Amino acid sequence: MRRIAYLFGALAWFLFGIGFVLLLVQYLGEICGWEIFGLAISSGSALLGMAHIIGLFWGMVLCFAAGLLFYAHALVPPDSEPAEK
Repeated sequence: MRRIAYLFGALAWFLFGIGFVLLLVQYLGEICGWEIFGLAISSGSALLGMAHIIGLFWGMVLCFAAGLLFYAHALVPPDSEPAEK
């Protein structure tokens, strides 16, 4: 039962990661929010756009890492005997 819960958790985290990928692709397709502070491209809007890109990328990486962790816990059986030191 616990393995099934880990598999569902892994699936959920993978879906969160895919959501971040879709947000990142849409954001990059819309010129990265360069025209936020006015009509021209300013340094502030470029920095804000870069912060969004970096944040979405690392959110995607962390979601996929959490999904892999849950997936590994679901597939690898626990040791029956503890290791002796």
